[in-house]
Amino acid sequence: MNVNRITLYIPAYNAGGTIEQCLTEVRSMTRLPDEILVIDDGSEDESAAKAERMGARVVRHPVNRGIAAARNSALREARYPLIANLDADAIPAPDWLEKLVGALDERIVGVGGKLIEKHRDDLVNRWRAVHMAQHWGDKIVEDPTFLSGAGALFRRSVLEAMGGYDERCRTNFEDNDLGLRMRDAGHHIRYIPDAIIWHLRRDTLSSLLMTCWRWTRRPRDATSLNFKIRKILVNFITLGRKMRRDWDERSLALFGLSLLVTANNCLMDSRFFLTGREDAWWKPRRKSA
Repeated sequence: MNVNRITLYIPAYNAGGTIEQCLTEVRSMTRLPDEILVIDDGSEDESAAKAERMGARVVRHPVNRGIAAARNSALREARYPLIANLDADAIPAPDWLEKLVGALDERIVGVGGKLIEKHRDDLVNRWRAVHMAQHWGDKIVEDPTFLSGAGALFRRSVLEAMGGYDERCRTNFEDNDLGLRMRDAGHHIRYIPDAIIWHLRRDTLSSLLMTCWRWTRRPRDATSLNFKIRKILVNFITLGRKMRRDWDERSLALFGLSLLVTANNCLMDSRFFLTGREDAWWKPRRKSA
């Protein structure tokens, strides 16, 4: 088997609005993958049908199982030694995959690129672009903490040896968790800023608040008392960092949203610690029939 052949997979959950644009740009890359998988994670829209019409091989989950489970399904289904991943709401630059492959050497087991937010035309999405950047900056970074799940390339054998992704991470943190385990195992990864991906996501205030909270919650140790105490303290430490960024941006509106995000994180944390529920505190639960 050619050791440079690549499986590219795209986890998709209700991604019908962006999956066709994503696959169109994938087909236009200077380095084409040898296989394209779409892991349809229990979508309730036309994601799977649209992906099939675009020529992807679709693997279906009958119910939504979460991002880590989707990645593990791709790992099991992949045919080739290199495995790349791309979010369904992202589009790669034409040379994205070519750049990743070029940065892979015998010492490196994974390479990640730079995700740039495409939409910044309102306060919510501008705030996300400023405070929730999914990259490590404008310079090459050797052995970053992790590679963003939005777009990276790994040696499949290493992912398999690591046991894949932790399926307790249903909505986030699966990439961070993998990076921490890779570091502990002595593996080396690389971040290169010239491998560009554009993020098509648009948030509302409610989706931003929920995403921010989920980004800060680590599923594997969220039950310990030590974690609970540290988690509340971290909310205020990160607020200080956000305030400095907002000052640099000279934006009172960003500052106000940073305060709201911190307050929401504290309320969501407290509610989760007391009840174990992840649904938003401001949205009443639906009564069962």
